[in-house]
Amino acid sequence: MEENLSVLMRQLMEARLERVHTWLPAKIISFNAETLRATVEPTIKKVVGPDGQEIKLPYPLILVVPVDVIKTYNFIIRPPYAKDDPVTLGFYERSVEEILQDIKQRDPKFSRKHHLKDAIVVQGRMTDKEGKERPAPGCWVDQLIIHRRETGTVVRITADGDIVIQCDPAQGVYLGPGPLDDVAPEVVAPYQMIRGTPHKAWVDAHVHGGVQPGGGVTGPPVTPSPALSKHVHVGD
Repeated sequence: MEENLSVLMRQLMEARLERVHTWLPAKIISFNAETLRATVEPTIKKVVGPDGQEIKLPYPLILVVPVDVIKTYNFIIRPPYAKDDPVTLGFYERSVEEILQDIKQRDPKFSRKHHLKDAIVVQGRMTDKEGKERPAPGCWVDQLIIHRRETGTVVRITADGDIVIQCDPAQGVYLGPGPLDDVAPEVVAPYQMIRGTPHKAWVDAHVHGGVQPGGGVTGPPVTPSPALSKHVHVGD
C-alpha cells in the first residue's frame, strides 16, 4: 500500500513538473527588429509519461516571444537575430500578457506558472558545432568586442579605455551625423572624415608659393594641410 502511494505521489509530481519550464535551448524562426518579438522553436523534445513508458514529443512553435536586449529608455544595443540563430529561452514565473504592456504593476491575467506562453529570448548562444567551425575570437579576452565574423570587422574597447576599429580596406568607417535608415553612399560621403576627405580636398586645391618658371622647384604650400586628429588613428 505504501509503495503504491509512493509511486502515485511521484507520478503526480512528475506530471506537475512537466508543466513547469525554466530554461530551454531554441532557435529563431523569425525576428521583428522593431517590436523586439520573435517566433522561436525549441530544439529539444519534451518527455512525457511514466517511467519506462516515456514519449518524446516536439515542442510547438512559440509565437510573439519578447527578446531581451541591452537597453534603457533612450539607448539600445540590438543583435541582428536571423533565422536559425540558436538562443536560450527563459520563462517568467507568471503570465505576462498584461504585464508587458508597460511598467505599471499589474495582476497576472492567468494563473499559469512557468508556461511556454511566457517565454523570453534571454540571449544568443553558441552550439558546440559552431564553436568548432566558426569560433569566437580567442584574443582580446579582457576587452569588450563587437565582431562581424563574415568580414572580420571588429570594434574593441580595450582595458585601457581605447576604442579600436579594425576592418578590411574595402569596408568603410563613417563618423558624423546621419539618418537611422540606410542611405545611398553619396549621402554618407561628406562624413567619411576618417577616410581622408579633408586631406583629398586640400591636395586637389592647394597652391604652392615660390614657383620658379622652368626650374621645377617650388616653395611650400601657401595653405597648411589639415591638422591630424588627436583622437582618431588610422593604420596603413
